[in-house]
Amino acid sequence: MTTSSLARPVAALAAAVAGPVLLPTDPGWAQEVGGFNLAHVPTPAVVVGATGEQDVAAAVRWAATQGMRVAVQATGHGLTGDLDDVVLVSTRRLTGLAVDPVARRARVEAGVRWRAVLDAPHRTGSRRCAGPARASGSSGSPPAVASAPSADGTGSPPTT
Repeated sequence: MTTSSLARPVAALAAAVAGPVLLPTDPGWAQEVGGFNLAHVPTPAVVVGATGEQDVAAAVRWAATQGMRVAVQATGHGLTGDLDDVVLVSTRRLTGLAVDPVARRARVEAGVRWRAVLDAPHRTGSRRCAGPARASGSSGSPPAVASAPSADGTGSPPTT
């Protein structure tokens, strides 16, 4: 699909989401799709800056009605390959993080950077484990939150 042929359907998508919906000709598009790999500049047909799970669901439904594929980018890593006719869902605004030290669980949204995950147990009095690079995103990475030792003494918290 061309940018001009998407203009009218994209208006319906923009009305259905709270975050920005951008075409390649729109101001802010390059910043929204920009990542850390400067050798590969992603070129999705549409980018949705999701602000919540409702935006993600609306973008996926819209892509399906348009016969388009969906790709997700959290913090700027991982986009490679052909993104023509792709709706890119940017999750960088999804930064919710909740640690429950009693249940020994953490809820980490897709746009959270590891620095926040690593610092969260400290704020709750729990221990923290080492994790990947602090500036990278938590989405797709292994769990890195640890709490006080469990009843069996392992200190291994369940994650969700």
